[in-house]
Amino acid sequence: HSTLQNHLNIDWQGKKFSLHGLYLENSTPGIIYNTIGINGARFKDYCATDYFFEQLELIKSDLIIISLGTNESYSSKYTDEDFTKYINLFLFKLKEVCPNTDVILTCPSENYHLRKNIPVENQRVQNVNLILRQTAQKNKMAIWDLYKVMGGKGSMKVWKMEGLINPDYVHFRRDGYKLQGRLFFEALVDVLSK
Repeated sequence: HSTLQNHLNIDWQGKKFSLHGLYLENSTPGIIYNTIGINGARFKDYCATDYFFEQLELIKSDLIIISLGTNESYSSKYTDEDFTKYINLFLFKLKEVCPNTDVILTCPSENYHLRKNIPVENQRVQNVNLILRQTAQKNKMAIWDLYKVMGGKGSMKVWKMEGLINPDYVHFRRDGYKLQGRLFFEALVDVLSK
């Protein structure tokens, strides 16, 4: 029997100190869910982040779900070539540290740029999603296509009318994220039960 811990003391005496995170786990069976997210993050950013892949290896995940691509598609500097280069670099580094971990790539939802308060469809999402699907197929990875799950072209406006999307036509509201999570979970359980 182990004793439950409810506090942690770190004796720091003014020397150089970096804390990158804490990973607390117990011996009870079940799901351990870890998440990382950075506003505006792209595949390129994770590839250049010190320690990300090294620390990812420590978690020993059975499954990694990667939901990136929206920020790339939203950038006016987006190119298919750069996106392909950085997704491939990211996956190469990932497979180096987690060679036996299953990976699911997700495709971003439809989104819009606001031009004088009028939503204008972000055409680059189609390219991002095509590249993600091709990459998943080439690497024998699963893919979950949020764009299609939401209803395809025009779906963001429908979800916005339902109160699930913020006025920027990019970010979801709380209920929208909850619905997205439920839809993903149901798809994952469906696949695992077969």
